[in-house]
Amino acid sequence: MLPHPQHVTPESPVSARTGPASITDAEADSGVTAWRPEMSIYHQFTCEQCGMEFEKHLGGKKARNRFCSKQCYHQWRHNKHFFMCSYCGITFWKANKHAGQKKYFCTAGCDSAWRSRQSIDNISVRFWASIHRGSLEECWNWVASLGTTGYGQITLRLDGGPKKAHKSHRISWFLHNGHIPLGMHVLHKCHNRLCCNPTHPYLGRDKENQADRINDGTSNRGERHGMHKLSEQEVRGIRLKYSLGNASYNRLALEYGVSCGAILCIVRRINWAWLP
Repeated sequence: MLPHPQHVTPESPVSARTGPASITDAEADSGVTAWRPEMSIYHQFTCEQCGMEFEKHLGGKKARNRFCSKQCYHQWRHNKHFFMCSYCGITFWKANKHAGQKKYFCTAGCDSAWRSRQSIDNISVRFWASIHRGSLEECWNWVASLGTTGYGQITLRLDGGPKKAHKSHRISWFLHNGHIPLGMHVLHKCHNRLCCNPTHPYLGRDKENQADRINDGTSNRGERHGMHKLSEQEVRGIRLKYSLGNASYNRLALEYGVSCGAILCIVRRINWAWLP
């Protein structure tokens, strides 16, 4: 082993006092046990809590070079310090143990609002990358993936909820007007399912939505329904025969291959009420 030098040079910021060197795990595994002077040179530091100067060698962690003792370190962690809220900009007191964070918030409400704003910013970037924009009068068509109903769809997470597919025109309304009220639908003035122009959609209830579908011819009523058994001509024939008194419910049910209840609903205009 080499002797430890004991030279002192006060004018130098680095103390020449040396001590036992720190050996890394890799060096210990490789069998290196020799002491090296450059590993144990002591430096002078100033405690951030009490202001006292102290010496520590380079083998210690950087965090340990900020405080002279564990007592000063724990006292510093519980001291109050000024932080600025990342959302509202208000300056507030908080314990030093939270120092080093990327963002600080004065209340849980500011934290939630900031996260919501960041989420909306990310959604906006993804959303507008899939829109073919034009003038305000034209339709801004969605050019990405489509759902089974022909509407544009985008998969994302809103307000911390589960990640799922949302219709593109509803996201367009959300980005420009906020949350959609419960029980309301986003309807199109232009009757274009792919349109995401923020000036074209409007809010409406379920009754208005159904009426809009009927006017557009996109409703699945009558023969457009996938499980229909009768045509419009057959429904008119059932009503005509019953009105003339030539057939009963049972006879009409056997003739057209449906139940008596179905004939009753047709005659009383419970079903197929929109047919004259």
